[in-house]
Amino acid sequence: MGYDLHWSMGEPGPLSSKEWYARILRRAGADVPRDRIELAFPGYGWDWVPGSGRRATHVTWHEAEALRKRVGAGYAFDAVSGTPHFGYRRGGERHEVWYQDARGVRAQLPLLAEYGVRGRGLWALGFEDPGVWAAFRGEEA
Repeated sequence: MGYDLHWSMGEPGPLSSKEWYARILRRAGADVPRDRIELAFPGYGWDWVPGSGRRATHVTWHEAEALRKRVGAGYAFDAVSGTPHFGYRRGGERHEVWYQDARGVRAQLPLLAEYGVRGRGLWALGFEDPGVWAAFRGEEA
């Protein structure tokens, strides 16, 4: 499970990160043969209202992208984690949305190769950016 580094009741941030994956793969690779390891990427995101104490709202990639366009937010990409995000305001509240897309998966996939792990998965089918499948096949965008 390579997702929910930042979760619905926590602080806003990436659902996964390159550093977090490296830690997971180092730990798992020490005890499990690498050909038996599969890392599942998130195909979704969370929409937080920071400081509200409320559970974040789950969004699929499709919902996150539609929301981003509807509110006129720019696409921001955190290169350190390999994760897209954006912010917006609604009803006087600031929202922060972090999610995963094909660009993010492409940024994070090299870690699997670095640790000799070929297995990859996705949580959950139907939530994802359709471009993730081309990324998994090693095809360019």
